[in-house]
Amino acid sequence: MTNALAERCVDDELEVVQRLCMDNRWAEAEAAIRSLTSVPSASAAAHHLLGRILVHLGRANETEAHMRRALQIAPNYQEVHDDLIIFLDDQIEATHETRTVIRRQWWETFGAHHLRQQTYPNGRDPERPLRVGYVSGDFRFHSAMVAIRHVLFKTTDHHTSYFYSSHPPAVDDAFTQSYRQEHVDRWREAWGLTDDELDAQIRKDEIDILVDLSSYTPFNRLQAFARKPAPITVSAWGYPLGLGWPRGVMDYLFADRVTIRPEEHGLYSERIAELPCFLPFTTILNEADVPPLPATPVFAIFQRPGKIHHGALLAWNHIMQAVPEAMLVFKGERYTEDMRRWITGYFDPDAVRRIAFSPVTSCAAHIRAYGGVSLSLDTWPQTGGVSTGESLWMGVPVLTLYGERITQRVSASILSSVGLPQFITLSVGEYVHEAVTWATARYGELGKIREGLRSRLLASPVCAGYEVAVASTYRQMWRQYCQEQEQS
Repeated sequence: MTNALAERCVDDELEVVQRLCMDNRWAEAEAAIRSLTSVPSASAAAHHLLGRILVHLGRANETEAHMRRALQIAPNYQEVHDDLIIFLDDQIEATHETRTVIRRQWWETFGAHHLRQQTYPNGRDPERPLRVGYVSGDFRFHSAMVAIRHVLFKTTDHHTSYFYSSHPPAVDDAFTQSYRQEHVDRWREAWGLTDDELDAQIRKDEIDILVDLSSYTPFNRLQAFARKPAPITVSAWGYPLGLGWPRGVMDYLFADRVTIRPEEHGLYSERIAELPCFLPFTTILNEADVPPLPATPVFAIFQRPGKIHHGALLAWNHIMQAVPEAMLVFKGERYTEDMRRWITGYFDPDAVRRIAFSPVTSCAAHIRAYGGVSLSLDTWPQTGGVSTGESLWMGVPVLTLYGERITQRVSASILSSVGLPQFITLSVGEYVHEAVTWATARYGELGKIREGLRSRLLASPVCAGYEVAVASTYRQMWRQYCQEQEQS
């Protein structure tokens, strides 16, 4: 068999495996791809895909080795490098140093050769109206976009927004079409552009502040950002955990005083721009009624299973043992039979009988489902974000575990802004204790909190005045840039 023919056969087999993944048939997908990764000539794509499959089978501990093997085979495979960064960000065992090193390696491989001295024609009047550009692979129905759309798509007297959509046309949806139609004169299709062409388009539009909403997530355009096509660059909202690039390439990182404490600013290569809350929240739904507190405790994890860590499962089992009348409901995409077996394997038999897996529903039905919940149990090391806002919207507090990295602090940021610090815990033991206490001795208090929680959310910095704060932050950035340019 010729090399070309062998490669076509491998590609065909990979396509079969990918179709199994699309159907959530993860165990079959693993069996099918093992034959491709068991030979010395295995492709980077095969190891990469196997690594992703293992996450969905609850065997994330095996994933890193396959992703690193893929990079050994193909060091310039950016998608693998992106995925490895995101994977390590989700692993409690991965140290800050480990996560920093892999980001530095990304820069050295994909970004460093683009760095050069830049000049910009943008006028340096510190008070003129600004042009803000947003680059994202998620201008569609996506949780992060639902949360921030009112910030992005609202033109003000202070700045005009431009949009660079980098996802492929195949994933366009009704939201994409709506965004495109409403902002047709400032909408740019970036998917078909090379990084040099996107860089040129951004410069042609004379963008003053360019905001990356994707970071290392799919369809990102980080290699265009490495060229620094605008005077000011910002990493925000979509996956703003810090790029780890040399100072001055990505200028700012949006955060707040909960997700990045003032004494931690030095850990990041970007300047930290503090907002009132890490993430805003907007519901796209009508105001579904908040029903009364359930008669008996119902805990819920309305998160994708990829966020679930085995340490959280052990804690949830302890909670269920201590509250024998409680139910526990999991809801989200990709709770396959394999994933359900992995999850329930951590629980005692009596607790398993009180666990329910709710099917995927429409967005409106998903929100309403919180009405049957007493207390949401947060995941770690990646906590809720939009899901935390949804839970609070329906009057359901979220119990979270505050950790040492940004992904472990997003729910805490929202809870602090809403005035619910009593639901932020600092250790697994405290997390378990508080869950049990709220479901037993303090259960009635949940009903009182429930009655006024939506109003508290709407009046909090999570919702009220967020756009104004962002516009003010942009203005402060621009003033500082103009001042620094004048001084230089």
